Amino acid sequence: MPNRAWTLAPPQPATSPCHADAERWHLVSPDRAEAVLLETNPLAEHGVALPASISTPALVVRSGRLEPESGDETDRADAARRTWSGEGRERFDAAWAALSAQAEARGVELWVHPIAGDVLGDIPAIRGLAQGSPAAGVFLEPAALITRSMVAEAEDHFVRMLDPLSAGSASGVVRAVAITNIAGNDLERTRVPIDEGDIDPAVLRAFASRFAAIAPVCTLACDAGVLA
Repeated sequence: MPNRAWTLAPPQPATSPCHADAERWHLVSPDRAEAVLLETNPLAEHGVALPASISTPALVVRSGRLEPESGDETDRADAARRTWSGEGRERFDAAWAALSAQAEARGVELWVHPIAGDVLGDIPAIRGLAQGSPAAGVFLEPAALITRSMVAEAEDHFVRMLDPLSAGSASGVVRAVAITNIAGNDLERTRVPIDEGDIDPAVLRAFASRFAAIAPVCTLACDAGVLA
């Protein structure tokens, strides 16, 4: 892997309220902490506000999903349908505009983290964001776009991700690519080291250098040597 490799650092206990963002995931380059991940749902009923103080040049937020009224399967299915409908996109566009204004006021870049099941959960949605918001940034985690039903064909899905991101309107929108694995069910997918998840580790290793051609690649610290 090239020297551009970054580290995806897990949360650490905050030593004081002034260091609260230590409790979040960070993207760390060889030179500095580049971005902090805000792990909240901007489409939740109460909404989300950016932290008053941000210690990195960029902030990463997910696009979010509409929340079900209960844990009932019917309610969950309805919330998923509404997320992927015009309602979900309208809610996201409004939330993104508000968050972008907050980020600009704080002098930081705003990057979106696409996740399967969220409003932005695939490459066409990323391309749509790039067309509508040219200044938008994307933190791409390919494994986060793979549902359990897609795992067996993950290699093909990665190819389909790469082609449109290498040219056209989406070219240059990706700010960093995290090469991680994923485990768990589709309701609760968990980021794990390359050798411990559902996706074939050999596939992730094979595609790491190809994704590095798009943007700096980051891994969990335990995987830095694996991709060297």
